[in-house]
Amino acid sequence: MRVKQKTVLKPEEALLKFIKKDWKLIVGDSIALKCFPADFKNESLFICSDPGSVQRELASLKPAIMFEIRERYKTRIRTIEIS
Repeated sequence: MRVKQKTVLKPEEALLKFIKKDWKLIVGDSIALKCFPADFKNESLFICSDPGSVQRELASLKPAIMFEIRERYKTRIRTIEIS
């Protein structure tokens, strides 16, 4: 009988998984439909989004998104990169 090994996530991978799960709560339903958190490395969140107005809206929301992530997950986040 084979024993199934448990996958251990790195802290940044685990954090990204939680951010993805809660994305609608973090940015709101309408914005969440147009973008997603793609990666979290070196205290930076990388967001992929539709080009144009949603990128400008995300840029204006960076401080609020960073505050929400800090408060919700008690973690450090330095920057948000949008592409």
